[in-house]
Amino acid sequence: MTAALADELVLLIGHGTRIEAGNDQLRACAQALAAALAPLPVAHCFIELAKPGMPEGLTAAAATARRVTVLPVVLLAAGHARRDIPAAVAGVAARYPHVRFRTAAPLGTGAAMQAVLLARLAAAEAGATLPRSEILLLVVGRGGSDRRANAAVAALARRLQRRAGYGAAAVAYCDVAHPDLPTALRQACVDPLAPGAAGNRVRQVVVLPFLLFDGRLLRRLRAEVASAAAPGVTLRLAEPIGAGPELPALLLRQWAALQAKGDALACCP
Repeated sequence: MTAALADELVLLIGHGTRIEAGNDQLRACAQALAAALAPLPVAHCFIELAKPGMPEGLTAAAATARRVTVLPVVLLAAGHARRDIPAAVAGVAARYPHVRFRTAAPLGTGAAMQAVLLARLAAAEAGATLPRSEILLLVVGRGGSDRRANAAVAALARRLQRRAGYGAAAVAYCDVAHPDLPTALRQACVDPLAPGAAGNRVRQVVVLPFLLFDGRLLRRLRAEVASAAAPGVTLRLAEPIGAGPELPALLLRQWAALQAKGDALACCP
């Protein structure tokens, strides 16, 4: 007997990493979202480096549901969100014309995301005695060839600086874009007496990874922060977004936004 099709299945698509701990964080996120959306089925797959891949995950979803809601677990509208995920969805949709696919926007840098990042910063600064006017905020993005995505990270750093009252803000990138983290840290640590926005000297740098999960980039970042040193300057490293319980709630917001807009955002008929 053929199993009945679900009315809707929610599919999380994460990047994937060779470090299994990072993939497990996405799996845990999917489980938490499934509990919030029960009895709606929730599944997951990966863009690369982990299984199941996007073709397998999308095909399995299309075989079991009349409508598939894709939630990209990515931060910005760069290559994966603009090209890879839409192409994979379109390829599977062509083979399942009776299934409606719709795809949410990336998680982005809006107020809800900023609240999570501010919580990571507060945890990183626990026990600090310096006022934020003497702290430099260094936001580290993934980086890439998409200039709009890189610019979004720089704009995010400025918004967080204004909201939290840091003396200054800077940005670095893990890959492709410049400056890289060692360069940005060297600039902050070699010239720590540069006045901040309030005219105070920077005596501490708090490094905020604008990254979701554990993986190669985060571990390299940790090693680079640990090896950096400058007289009179303290470095603190915040945890990534997926280290706390907030990510399922952010994804739930993305799903709810699609529900509110109905089928207008369905990517395939």
